[in-house]
Amino acid sequence: MEICPYHSNELHDGSLSGTPAQAVDVAAEDVQTPPIIENEGAQALRQTGSGSIPSSTPPSGEETFRLLNSSSVNELWQTGSGSIPLELRLYRSQDCPVLLDLFRNTVRNVNSRDYSPEQIAAWVDCVDPERWQITLAQHLTLVAELDGVVVGFADIVPETGYLDRLYVHCDYQRLGIATALCNRLEPLSQTGKVFSDVSVTAEPFFAARGYQVVRRQLVERRGVLLPNCVMLRKLTNSMDR
Repeated sequence: MEICPYHSNELHDGSLSGTPAQAVDVAAEDVQTPPIIENEGAQALRQTGSGSIPSSTPPSGEETFRLLNSSSVNELWQTGSGSIPLELRLYRSQDCPVLLDLFRNTVRNVNSRDYSPEQIAAWVDCVDPERWQITLAQHLTLVAELDGVVVGFADIVPETGYLDRLYVHCDYQRLGIATALCNRLEPLSQTGKVFSDVSVTAEPFFAARGYQVVRRQLVERRGVLLPNCVMLRKLTNSMDR
C-alpha cells in the first residue's frame, strides 16, 4: 500500500540550514550526508532538449545510459482498477512551481495522519524555493505525468546513492507511481546502496522495498520537532543495479 509523500529533504539537516535537535541511535558508517553533485549527462540532456548525451561515458551503467538517451519513459502500470499510462520524464526548470505545490498539498493532506498541524506548518513553511530549483536541476530528477498532469516526482544523487525527494500527488495515491519512480532511480546509484531521510508516513513503503532503519532522529524546523529516520537499502543483485 502506497502512502505519500514518502520522505522529504526538508526534514534532512544536510539540505537546509540547521541541525537536528536530537538524534537517536548511532548512524551507520556507510551513511553520509550527500553533497550536491552535478549530473553532467542529465544537465546536457535538459539543455539541448534532445535525446543525445555527451560522448563521455554515462555516469552509471546501462540503465543510466538508456534513461539519459530518452527524454521520457512511458510506463503502463497495472493497478487494482486497471492499467494507467504513466510517463516518466526528466525535470525541466519550469516544473519547480508545480512540484512545490504538489509537495505542499500532499504534506498537508497525507502526512497530517502522522504529524500534528503545528508540525505540518513548520515542514511546509521551511521550504526554500530557490534551493529546490537548484537541487532539482543538479540531481537526476524524474517527473511522473498521467494524462498530462504532474502526479509525482523524485530525485537521486547517483554518485552517493542518496534519494533526496519522493512525492506523489495527494489525489493520485496507491496507483504505483512512487514504485515506478523508485524502480527507475534506485538502479542509478553508483555505490551499491540507496539511502534516504524518510518520514513517519513513508516508513512502511520503504520497509516494503527492503530499506532498513539506520537512525531515528528529531529534526527542528522553526522551533518545532519533527520525527523522521534515515533508511538504507543495499542493492545486491542484477535486478537492483
